Amino acid sequence: MPKAALKAPPAVNSVVIDDSTDSDRRVNLVSLAPISEALGADKSPKEVLQLILKAAFSITRASSASLMLIEPEKNTLRVEVAEGFKSKRIFKTRLAVGQGVTGWVAETGVAHRIGNVLKDSRYIRVQQNLRSELAVPMKIGGRIIGVISVDSTRLNHFTAEDEALLSSLAAQSARVIQTTRLYEETRRRAEELHLLSEVSQGLCSTLDLREVLAQAVEQTAGVCRAEVVSVFLVNED
Repeated sequence: MPKAALKAPPAVNSVVIDDSTDSDRRVNLVSLAPISEALGADKSPKEVLQLILKAAFSITRASSASLMLIEPEKNTLRVEVAEGFKSKRIFKTRLAVGQGVTGWVAETGVAHRIGNVLKDSRYIRVQQNLRSELAVPMKIGGRIIGVISVDSTRLNHFTAEDEALLSSLAAQSARVIQTTRLYEETRRRAEELHLLSEVSQGLCSTLDLREVLAQAVEQTAGVCRAEVVSVFLVNED
């Protein structure tokens, strides 16, 4: 099925504001470069999240890292992407907003740096050898959308500079995520309108109901990326 033409959003250029700190400049010029380029390369939302997490993992020299987004309807956090964990069970992690260190950051909007996780009662262990953690919120217009969390096997690994770097990355990445979401939503709506147009043309070009339904099923499966599509007709008898 031909796709509706849709321009990708312009790449978010790294801009250095006069009053920005050296940490902000490092994030702007180095860490966000591949993320900004991704917006002009038609990357999926998941691919953009992976680029953001790789940047967080790199600038903090972490042992592991995860990016969790808030599911508003459930008020929970879900791991979207992760790096450095031994088990894929990390992707099954669900936290209520307010639960654990990450949940506390999501609830308060305040970054939290822990030198020894065993001394923080809020900490929820996800891997045995982790000793320190840094978690920062991702905000859009004051609304918290998620949390970037990095871990280390070393005590007191993360510094105040790491916190500043990661906070800056999180702030700018939240805007990138918002742009990607808007673009993805626009793309999906364009595809849906294109589908409706093709189905309408099919209805006008043939009186064969089976042919029309077959076209509708095929095109719906393409737009929705579904493996199975069913059509049920009401029997009025």
